Amino acid sequence: MLKVFSMATAVAVGLVLLPQTASATNIVVNPGFETGTLAPWLNTNHYCGDGCHDWADFLDPINAHSGSWVAMTDDNIEIFQSVAPTPTSAISSATFWEKQPDGGSASYFEFVYSDATTSSTIFSPGSSWSLIDATSLLTPGKTLVGFGLYGVTNSQSPGLRTFLDDVDIEARAAVPEPASLLLLGTGVLGVIRKRAAKRS
Repeated sequence: MLKVFSMATAVAVGLVLLPQTASATNIVVNPGFETGTLAPWLNTNHYCGDGCHDWADFLDPINAHSGSWVAMTDDNIEIFQSVAPTPTSAISSATFWEKQPDGGSASYFEFVYSDATTSSTIFSPGSSWSLIDATSLLTPGKTLVGFGLYGVTNSQSPGLRTFLDDVDIEARAAVPEPASLLLLGTGVLGVIRKRAAKRS
């Protein structure tokens, strides 16, 4: 009987002492546009009049950052993706690759949160592929529900191409708190004790 209880206690303690870690995964769907379609990305807000050229998915191995497909627009229009609500505290990094080879000088990027607020920035990606790290733009204590990128900004003429590829927002899965693990361990202990009592 003592051996059974000792084993149960060890199991319970082992559960409590499990490290509070979880691997991060990319929460972006179709991050490199390799499906050959833009979905689930959407063309949303635009500031280019009636002749907007939407973002589109192009089979273009020469201009793709990796793989064979890349998203491109030559107008001031937003490409946007909604994501499963994710606390910003769970996000370890948020990066993407962008270039404006025709001389565009600025792009606009935004995070959208569950309370309808945003955090945004204007930056210059350059004419060759640049890795844009937007991690520091995330607002602590918020829940991310989407993000978007505009091509050329208002002050620029249409016709300047913006390429986007390999979008990566790494988020950790939720892990049990120590108190939850203690309850789980206690439950395991109780089950083993009941089974031991039936056998004795």
